[in-house]
Amino acid sequence: MRHAPSSALELPLLIGSAMILAIASGSSLSACSDDGGTGAVADSGGGAQGDGPTDDATSGGGDSSVEDAPRNRDDASPDSGDASRDSGDGGVTPPPRFCVAKGAAATFCSDFDEPQSLSSDAGASAAWDEVLMTAGTGTLALSTSRSMSAPMSLALTVPAGGGDARLTRSFNQQVQQATYEFDMYIETQPKAANAGDIITDLQFTNDDAYGFRVLIFSKADGSYDHATLEHNNGGAPSDISPITLNAGAWNHIKMNVAFTTVASQAKASLQAYMNSAVTPAVDKSFDAPTATAPMGRIRLGKVFAFGDSQEYKLNFDNVVVTLK
Repeated sequence: MRHAPSSALELPLLIGSAMILAIASGSSLSACSDDGGTGAVADSGGGAQGDGPTDDATSGGGDSSVEDAPRNRDDASPDSGDASRDSGDGGVTPPPRFCVAKGAAATFCSDFDEPQSLSSDAGASAAWDEVLMTAGTGTLALSTSRSMSAPMSLALTVPAGGGDARLTRSFNQQVQQATYEFDMYIETQPKAANAGDIITDLQFTNDDAYGFRVLIFSKADGSYDHATLEHNNGGAPSDISPITLNAGAWNHIKMNVAFTTVASQAKASLQAYMNSAVTPAVDKSFDAPTATAPMGRIRLGKVFAFGDSQEYKLNFDNVVVTLK
């Protein structure tokens, strides 16, 4: 029969053996923190999909290029204490990037979280056809100052009277249904009298003669005033609907467009949703040139300005297009 240790000399031997076994198995003797927690170090590298918006207060509001971005959590060394690196006992695996989670369900997705996000080499489902910047004026850059899905977003900066700064993606396929959505942060807005500036454009003809546009407007003192969603048919706006966007905050904009035929007349129905609303801010039907659109195109950024007279800054994130 085995007896418990009866002398004080045997206790250090047992404790020493336990320590050797713990070290050999890779276990830590300091797994518990002072407050009774697990002692795992939280990752401070920013959130991912589902973490919500991030805003780096220490950045001073300035935009940094991708070269200045903090180390991606995938680049953390094994000794950095990053709990998300440990996929073993009790480890935390970070959620996938926004566009990775979208997968094949999206025709196009750009979350601006990869260094090549503004390159034509970003991959077939994420590459922009055009990254247009007028030298010395409009600027497009990947920024870590704020994002809806960490670590980066697209930062647009246009000085007063500045030139173009926009992204374009065309889809050379017939379109029966289209969903276009993105997130936008309004830091400062253009000042262009009462004309407003087009910050995104969803078009269904190659000559940009039929589609939908979002414009933002400022007051006389340059502060934010309001936004509209316009339908253009033949180039000029044929319908203007007010929409609610918030300056100094992230806004989510989603447009659903469906083409059909009603009583021998081609139609396009639009349902537009703002932020987390489940009821569309715009729900209208318009005559269309054809019952199936011949193509689709999105533009994002400074799409068109009507003589803006002050600098404006916008951030964009998580651009998704789904076509059927």
